[in-house]
Amino acid sequence: MPRLIARGAGAETRIIGSKFRQVFRLQDLVIKLFPEARIVQIVRDPRDVAMSFHAFSWKNNPEEAEKTVPTLAHSVRRVFDFWPGTVGMIRNFGGPGREHLYHEIRYEDLKADALPVMTGVAEFLGADAAPGKIQAAIDAASFEKMSGGREAGREDEGSFFRKGVSGDWREKFDDDCHAAFEECADKELMREIGYID
Repeated sequence: MPRLIARGAGAETRIIGSKFRQVFRLQDLVIKLFPEARIVQIVRDPRDVAMSFHAFSWKNNPEEAEKTVPTLAHSVRRVFDFWPGTVGMIRNFGGPGREHLYHEIRYEDLKADALPVMTGVAEFLGADAAPGKIQAAIDAASFEKMSGGREAGREDEGSFFRKGVSGDWREKFDDDCHAAFEECADKELMREIGYID
C-alpha cells in the first residue's frame, strides 16, 4: 500500500493499475481491502513469454543466465514453471462467485486491434470509453512511443522494449525448444485461452 499512497492514490481513486502479479498471492487481503475489485489480466502466449524471458535474462544478468538459462529451451522450461500457476491464480482470483469481476484479454489481440480490446477494458472498469480517449491512451503506450521511435519488429536486444511483436517464437524455436514445450507445456490451459487447438 505505501507504493499506492506515494503515487497519490486517495479516497477518490477509482482505478489502480499494477504490473506486479505477486500481489495476487495475497488474495485474502486484497479481497478484504477491495471486495468489489475488478481484475483485468493480459495473457500472452507462453512461447513468446519464453522468448522475452530469455532475452531479458541475458541482457540483465548474463553470468546468471549462463548458469540458469544457457539456451532458449531452458527458458521454455522455466516459463512453464511459473506461467500456468500465475495465469491460473489470477483467473481464479477470489474463487467462485467473483467471475463477474474478472476480465481477460490476450496480448496478441491487443497488438492486432487495440481499440475494441481497450474499449472493452474501459467499459468493464467503468472508465470513460470515449474512442478519442482510448485511442490517445493506445498511442501513448505504443511500442514506437515506448521504444523511442523504433517500429515494432525492429529488434534491439539492449532495450527493455526488445521487438514488440507476437509469434516470434515461430522463427526462433529449434528442435530442443519444441521438445521442451511438448514436455512441459500446460496444453489444457493454453487450449482454453486459444493458443493451441
